[in-house]
Amino acid sequence: MKLHEFPQEIESAALALHETGEQLQSVREQIGRIEIQVKADVIAAKDESTGKALYSNDTAREIATGQRLEQSAPYAEGRERERQLEKTKAEQTARLERLRREFQLALIDYEAERLGRRHAA
Repeated sequence: MKLHEFPQEIESAALALHETGEQLQSVREQIGRIEIQVKADVIAAKDESTGKALYSNDTAREIATGQRLEQSAPYAEGRERERQLEKTKAEQTARLERLRREFQLALIDYEAERLGRRHAA
C-alpha cells in the first residue's frame, strides 16, 4: 500500500469498527429488553388456583427466568448475533491497529529514504 493510501484505509477501518460497536450496543439493548420482560413475567406469574406468586423466592425466580430465556428463540438469536458482532469487532480492531502500525513503519521508511538521499547528495 502506498503511503498516501493509509489515511483513507485507516479512516474506513475506524468507521467500520464504530458501526460494529453501534450494532453490538443495539443487540445488547435488545437482549436486555428480553431479559427484563422475562423477569417481569416470572415475577408476575401467579398460581391460578390460589392466586399466590408462582415463584415465591429469589432462587426460584432466577431458575424460572433462566429456563424461560433458554427456551426463547429471540433471546438465543440475540446472543448469537452478539457473539458474531464481538468477533467482527475484534477482527476490525486488529485490522485497524495493524494499519496504524504499518503506516508508522511506512512513514519511518519514507523518512529514512528521504534522509538517505539527502546525505548521498
